[in-house]
Amino acid sequence: LIMVSSERERTIVIVARHGEREDYAMMNKGGNWVQNAVRPWDPPLSGLGWKQATSLGICVKDCINKLELPQIRQIYSSPFQRCLETSIAANTAFSSPSAKIEYGLAESLNESWYRSWSLPTSNGAWGYKERDEAGCVSQVNLSTLHRAAIQPASYIIVPKDKRFEGIDYQYKSTTRIHKVYCWGSFETGRDQQKRLKSVVKKVAHRGSTVMLVSHAGPVAYVYQGLIGDDWSGHGEAGYASFSIYEKLEDGSWIALVTNKNSCNNVNTLAP
Repeated sequence: LIMVSSERERTIVIVARHGEREDYAMMNKGGNWVQNAVRPWDPPLSGLGWKQATSLGICVKDCINKLELPQIRQIYSSPFQRCLETSIAANTAFSSPSAKIEYGLAESLNESWYRSWSLPTSNGAWGYKERDEAGCVSQVNLSTLHRAAIQPASYIIVPKDKRFEGIDYQYKSTTRIHKVYCWGSFETGRDQQKRLKSVVKKVAHRGSTVMLVSHAGPVAYVYQGLIGDDWSGHGEAGYASFSIYEKLEDGSWIALVTNKNSCNNVNTLAP
């Protein structure tokens, strides 16, 4: 933790990853959540993931108090279900207004993401590759892809329904996925970093703290975009991990907390 004077109005952005995903939880047990899912690209949190998300809120609040930062004014979430659920669970520690959806916080829309859910035998694994009987990587047969893989990503990532209490569905996102991404037309790292910086620019406000809930790749790209260092300086973001950034008077950003694990007290939470 880096201590900074609290005498001036401070602009604080907290960036967190969601909790454990149900498809990964099932994959680790030998199952395949993707195969029977209506929206195979949009898994919910697992039971453990909900606990991690609750722990995230507790740990972030503790850091805010220790660093004497402004309390969280608003939570913004990726449109993916696991992030919406993480935002809801984390917010129990803050009682902030309902979380708002920002499409710029969406998952990486690259080839590895599409491979994780759109091939006939995909199981959720990032960059999944089908193999033939000899163990060689099979060529992708476009006719066997999930039909959603050829639709614009900006369309399929919109939440299917408005069933979650604790989400402000009336809010209009300030950021959009402008390019048409689909199988064969994937998002680049540069484009992803650009949209994430746009989110921070539009939601960060002087004298307040906002929290962004996103995914492993996007979380690291925020670090790279704000700090100007390679994402490896941040490291791979674990479930429900978070970083805290502060904007200085000269417009530059510093990291007060980097990639902190919030799951240490998960086992002490009620089931």
